[in-house]
Amino acid sequence: MADNQIVDNGALTDFTAATDKVTYSGDANVDVQLVRIVNVTGAEGSKTVTDIQTGVQYVEDTALAANAAQGTLVVARRDDALSTLTPAENDAVGLRVGARGALWVQVDTDNGTTPVSISIDQQGTSVGTTTAGDMPHNDPDSGNPVKIGGKVAVTPSSVAVADRVDAWFGQHGQLGVFLAAGPNSGTVLNQIDPASDAQASNSMLSTASFGMAFNGTNWGRIRNVEALSAAPNVDIGIQAVGIGPGYDRKTNPAGVAATSTANAVTVGVNGADMIAFHVTTIGTTPGSMIFETTTDDTAWVTAGMVLKGATGPDLRIDGAFVPAVNDVYLVRTTGMRQVRYRVNAVYASGTATVEVTASAGAALVKALDMGAPPHNFGYVPTGISAQYTTAQTSTTIGPTVSSTQRMCVTSLQIGVGGTVAGTVQVYFGTGAFSRGTSKAIFDHEFAASSTLKPGFFGAPAVPWMGAADEELKITSTNSQNPLTVTIWYYLITA
Repeated sequence: MADNQIVDNGALTDFTAATDKVTYSGDANVDVQLVRIVNVTGAEGSKTVTDIQTGVQYVEDTALAANAAQGTLVVARRDDALSTLTPAENDAVGLRVGARGALWVQVDTDNGTTPVSISIDQQGTSVGTTTAGDMPHNDPDSGNPVKIGGKVAVTPSSVAVADRVDAWFGQHGQLGVFLAAGPNSGTVLNQIDPASDAQASNSMLSTASFGMAFNGTNWGRIRNVEALSAAPNVDIGIQAVGIGPGYDRKTNPAGVAATSTANAVTVGVNGADMIAFHVTTIGTTPGSMIFETTTDDTAWVTAGMVLKGATGPDLRIDGAFVPAVNDVYLVRTTGMRQVRYRVNAVYASGTATVEVTASAGAALVKALDMGAPPHNFGYVPTGISAQYTTAQTSTTIGPTVSSTQRMCVTSLQIGVGGTVAGTVQVYFGTGAFSRGTSKAIFDHEFAASSTLKPGFFGAPAVPWMGAADEELKITSTNSQNPLTVTIWYYLITA
């Protein structure tokens, strides 16, 4: 060990490089540490003793010297993806840096219970996201939600489509929402203006309560007996007019030109038993109107019962008629699908319009007096009596009936005197009596004697009525003397 040098009391000097190897033999309990220090010219390195002295090593909790010229280099491992480490808790690990040498750090927000990772770019700006509320749209819900805020707006201002907007809250924190047309629909629910029926998109819920009915195309308010708008509303309302008597439905159907027989005001019955037509305008004379009904929406026939309102008894209308403004006509519609007010004979000009009221339930018609005859139909009944001493063949009783008239018989009395037996037929017709074909009122025989004078009297609840142009006739056999016949009747328009 000739080359070995002794460092005396920590004095630092330059040493000559040793060339000898170190050998040792001695006590078994003595450890030998080999240290080799080289100078600037040494083949083993370039650090001198002075260089080593100035590389100060700092101890934990020791203050850093002011203006320290040198320190110990600390190295770290590059880990761009920041992969998970295998060491367990309390193991020693190396420092890790990113691609630019920035040190990876972990922010502890609640003493390590829920760590939040934040990435910092080279300008010191956060570019990462937290684990709270990080689930994308249409993914299963997971993690902690994000609480949001908004702005109070009594009347929100309009923005352009696709603009970013603030959440809208009321003054008490309630969130404004749009009402959708259904749970799986993106369509905004329409709001109906109760004053005008206007339909408009609106995000607020209507608090007023009113019934709605759908006619296959639009929704509309259900009207009561007093609520009638000026515009026609034929197709908006309850499907049936009402439930029980006292319910009705008012409509203002559009008028038609009175210059063509193809024009008519048509009204759906919708379960009504009686429909009233109030005439508001008419065409210029000459001309006439007619009421018609249908049970299949195709075949139209003259309405079976039409009554004209009057101060006294209502008047029965059969077939065509000439209306006047403010006339009211009642049309029986039980079992019908539609009724129409049609131009029967054209007017020179003008428009035919009516206001309509449909009623459900039993209708009271003051023209039908179902008591003892004569019945009060608005016509003036009259009576006639004829007496025969010989056999009669198709003899007319009462007036001649034209093709535009029908005869209604309210009562019939027959009496036979003498002692001659014979048959008597009283019937509606235009020619000879034919049993099984002619419309007979009476068809029987009498056998009078000196002690028996037979007779007959009939007064039907519904008058006997012949067809247009049919007269009341009598045919008898043998000389029943006397044969007396008395009738009460009236004529109506065919």
